[in-house]
Amino acid sequence: MTRPRDDARLRGFAYVAIAAVCWGLWPLFLRPAGVPGAVSGGIAALILAVAGLPVQWRGRGRRRSLAGWVWMGVAGLLDAGNMGLYFSALGHGSIAAAVLSHYLAPVLAPALAWLVLREWISARTPLAAALGLGGLALVLLPTAGKGSATAALLGAASAVFYGALFPVGKRLTREFSAWEVQSWHSWLTAAVLFSLAPPTGLALRPLALVALGSVLCALFAGLLFYRGLALAPAGQASVLTYLEPLSATAVGALAFHEPLGPLALAGAALIVGGGLVVALEPQAAVGAAAGTA
Repeated sequence: MTRPRDDARLRGFAYVAIAAVCWGLWPLFLRPAGVPGAVSGGIAALILAVAGLPVQWRGRGRRRSLAGWVWMGVAGLLDAGNMGLYFSALGHGSIAAAVLSHYLAPVLAPALAWLVLREWISARTPLAAALGLGGLALVLLPTAGKGSATAALLGAASAVFYGALFPVGKRLTREFSAWEVQSWHSWLTAAVLFSLAPPTGLALRPLALVALGSVLCALFAGLLFYRGLALAPAGQASVLTYLEPLSATAVGALAFHEPLGPLALAGAALIVGGGLVVALEPQAAVGAAAGTA
């Protein structure tokens, strides 16, 4: 029989995995909308912030440490860098280059989790990260064309911010609920992105598309993501986010008729395999490794 602690950990992995699949659906909304990255990110962050107003009001009487609020501000700045740079990367050159470089984040996350949380890197995590990154190369590199340098640089820059969000988000779940983490930091994220957005008029249809995508790919997925981080080790859970580009590749093939050949299918198998390697590692093995630190 599975112990309650193992059940909670597996639920955490499942939440992060579902969130990653939802994030991969962003192209369904962003491509037709054609909105600048800072504007799209600002809209998404504002929806997250406003949706959390009831939770923020209910929690107003709870005492939080100054350090907790400082970390919340850090999360807001990190997410502004993550969303602004990544959405911009998707609008420059090859989407493949943008997504692949952005997904350096799960490779960086275990090291960042150790630096921020002193969370031990399990023996399986580097293997899972290598499988995931190799799978991404097989899925995405064959479709990368010329003129992808800007997309790759923007995606790689976003990866640094994205990877840092894992340990910071987990640190925040010690004092705040998943709803609170997502909504409180989004006020700062929205303010930063809107301040950086180029002046542009927005028609109703693009605005509605971005808003609808924000509800599914930001609000719903974000809640699952932070809930998952509260239940599972951040370094291990980060590997499961490789399911986002896998989901995005499926969207490209089904909705935008982008080719999906044998290499891409092999890469998909590696991505799923990397997730299973880390998700199925016995908790006792992780605990034993931590005890040797």
